[in-house]
Amino acid sequence: MTRDAPIAAVIAVVALGRSVLLVRRWRAPNAAAWGFPGGKIRPGEGHAEAARRELFEETGVTAEPLGAFAAADVVGADTHYVLVAVRMRYRSGEPVAGDDADEAGWFQLEAMPAPLLPDVARIAAEAVAKAEPDGAE
Repeated sequence: MTRDAPIAAVIAVVALGRSVLLVRRWRAPNAAAWGFPGGKIRPGEGHAEAARRELFEETGVTAEPLGAFAAADVVGADTHYVLVAVRMRYRSGEPVAGDDADEAGWFQLEAMPAPLLPDVARIAAEAVAKAEPDGAE
């Protein structure tokens, strides 16, 4: 059971056709697992701006936030994160790992890497279902 209040965080979900942008984490407790770029929301920062910032810090990709569309809870022994999934419209950049990611890339929904963090497959499928084939909404 966690000791503190939940921590608000975002995940930036960018879909192009049937592909999504994922990063592989290098920090514990999720080291070597694949998930969406994301992180904590800073004080005074909205979820859309946090998603834009985290996406760029972890991948070098720029995208326009389209809005929150899903949520997930990550509950550990000492922490509880509430992740707000923000759908993003790709604008520019090639994925290059940065910050707490050691690899970044586009993955077809049918061929996502392993291991995936919880809820990644579900959220990726929702994002792909909402995305236009060329990424333009």
